[in-house]
Amino acid sequence: MIAAVMGSYDGRRGWVNHLAVDPDFQGQDIGSRLMDELEKRLANIGCEKINLLIEPTNHGVQAFYNQLGYERDELIFMEKWIASGNG
Repeated sequence: MIAAVMGSYDGRRGWVNHLAVDPDFQGQDIGSRLMDELEKRLANIGCEKINLLIEPTNHGVQAFYNQLGYERDELIFMEKWIASGNG
């Protein structure tokens, strides 16, 4: 396997949960093609907006998604560790 994308739809928004391309195959349009397919599938089930999260230090990925038309939005991210030993 050289690449995978995982998305979801909660009835209101689509989410890109994970996109990965083997480093040896990056830059060959594989990630863009996977994202295009995910967007088409989400649109086909009525999704009008797709969200995704990126670590702020991951500048290369930010540039990749910008190139695909995604824009930065300022939101408040909250989390809660529920498993013991995590935090």
